[in-house]
Amino acid sequence: MYIEEASNKRRRLIISGTIIVLALLFIVLFWRELSDFFAIFLGSPGGLTEARLESTGKLGYQLLEFLVFFGFWVILISQQALLPVSTARERLRAAFQFLVFILGQHGQAVFVKDGRVLSTKEDNRDGPGVAVVDFNSAIVLEERLPPPGIGSGFDSLMHRLMWSLGLADRAESPRVMGPGIVFLRPRERIKTAVDLRRQFRVIKDVTGYTRNGIEVSANVWSIFTIGQEPDVVQVSYDGEHRPENLRVLLFEKLPDGHLRLISMSDELDRLDRQEIHHFFHVLEYTHAVKPYTPLPEPSALPVFNRERVFAAAYAEARGEDENPRPWTELPTRLAASIFREIISQVSYDDLYQPGSILPLPLNRYKARLRQTMRNNGLLSFRLVFLASGEPFSVRRVYREADLIVSEVRPLMNSKILRDRGIKVIASGFGDITPVSEAVYRHRLESWRAPWQRDAEIISAARELEASRIRARARALAQQDLVAHLKQIYQTTSHQEVLAVRLMQAFDRVASDPQTRQLLPGNTLDLMKHAHQLLSMGEINPPPPPQPPDLPQGGGA
Repeated sequence: MYIEEASNKRRRLIISGTIIVLALLFIVLFWRELSDFFAIFLGSPGGLTEARLESTGKLGYQLLEFLVFFGFWVILISQQALLPVSTARERLRAAFQFLVFILGQHGQAVFVKDGRVLSTKEDNRDGPGVAVVDFNSAIVLEERLPPPGIGSGFDSLMHRLMWSLGLADRAESPRVMGPGIVFLRPRERIKTAVDLRRQFRVIKDVTGYTRNGIEVSANVWSIFTIGQEPDVVQVSYDGEHRPENLRVLLFEKLPDGHLRLISMSDELDRLDRQEIHHFFHVLEYTHAVKPYTPLPEPSALPVFNRERVFAAAYAEARGEDENPRPWTELPTRLAASIFREIISQVSYDDLYQPGSILPLPLNRYKARLRQTMRNNGLLSFRLVFLASGEPFSVRRVYREADLIVSEVRPLMNSKILRDRGIKVIASGFGDITPVSEAVYRHRLESWRAPWQRDAEIISAARELEASRIRARARALAQQDLVAHLKQIYQTTSHQEVLAVRLMQAFDRVASDPQTRQLLPGNTLDLMKHAHQLLSMGEINPPPPPQPPDLPQGGGA
């Protein structure tokens, strides 16, 4: 947000008018004293008289009194209302800055909040300036060369004088300043402001090719910072003292000064192992070990480090469009490069293995990216040993008094992010999807085919078992019906009674739910109709056969 030009002009007009009015009032009130002073200074007739000397003394006393009260007022206002000063040197410099502002020779006055510079158009003017930097930020200052001429030597002399009086900082360019009040020299400008807090960046749709040539994409992200101390990994040997046997130890804190070793993981890369192994050889000669002490908890507030801020601010690289990229884009772009390298070594089918009892392979590749990114940034270590010289065992409980450790040392071998003071907190990528929709459908059908085959095999087996059960039930029902009919036929002699008994037997068999499922759909209707005919008595025994008719003839 910029201050309006009309407001600036009105403010300057008010200040100038006030100064002019005060100057005219001073001339009117001290006109006689001023006349005597200029008469002595210009050598007017009458020379030095006692009256003129007395008037000049009064004028000098008034000016001295004004300067004393004005200086006291400037210092009082400076330490109370202008800047959040705390020390005597800062109060003095704030007063000098206020005086320069009153005289209209001030430079830029900016506020740096969360890594962003908040300023106005008027802040681009030359002159001594001031910057208020919050505790989340830091700034890098650069100073322009003075114009050639005699004035450059005078400027250098004035800077030395002000430095000796405590009104200026030592001449250096560039310089890195942390949170607090920063007084700027006349030709200094803020090159960049840095946010010391955690930074999160993501690159969407990063493409790469798998080992079998399938183009895939995923969102790659990273969390990093230059305002936290490096993580400390505790390292020891798993077996012989060789670089390839170095492992990262993870302990669990137990009561009464005990530790349980949870894991010994192979997380370090080759260069870091060699550096740690070299330090182990130095440790063997110096014996610079001490009893085990827990690692301190990391600070919740951002930590300002000049070297790291300077390295990050000047870590600009050029992208594909030849434009400079800030340091905040470097970790995520490196993570995208590592992601492409990991994907190029894996087949697409190996990323997801549905139906497998093993953990999802994709988690293993995400852990690989996370470890590679962490090892590429700032990282510290300390060696841990048992005082008895025995090797460590996983899941075993140890006393803290039985452990000895080395000092904490930062890893110094060159890495892309480590050289720029960047610490990687976490990194990863999202779901991997093929770029081509046809590939996705084809892979989906390939994954679905075994499931459909297994489902059809299971369905066919269940159908076969159901057919066998129905056949056995039908056979048992037929056997039961035949036995019942045989019993009715043997105990019943009358034909109509036999028919009724047969229909009752059919009804009893058909009333069974399991048997009813095996009968045709119209069987119950036919049996109901037959039962109605029997109850009405319409079924009669067939008539006896009649003898054939004889032909009628005459008598003989």
